[in-house]
Amino acid sequence: MRKIVNTSVICVNIKVFYDYFILEPLKTLNPMGNFYRSNHLHKKTQKFMENYLKNGNLPKVGEKVISDCLFSDLKITNICFEYKRTKGETFLKNLEDKFLIEKQKLNR
Repeated sequence: MRKIVNTSVICVNIKVFYDYFILEPLKTLNPMGNFYRSNHLHKKTQKFMENYLKNGNLPKVGEKVISDCLFSDLKITNICFEYKRTKGETFLKNLEDKFLIEKQKLNR
């Protein structure tokens, strides 16, 4: 039986909730390897949806977003417009922004 993950991504003031299927664990990997594999897929779905929204695409509820680089279709389950980040989300976003600024300084 395939397991479904429900997650969300925030872009500016829009929060999009979506589902995707978890890949079956590989027998050739140990538990940590399968964990990193599923973690990598989750990060790829997050990054894909962020870029999808930043490019001006606004999906509809029930729509399936298909990507060539992902192994699962993303099904949109809910969209919140005019979303306000919580204190924790704002803290993490600010931390991430500061990290990206420092990373750019190091790459120069």
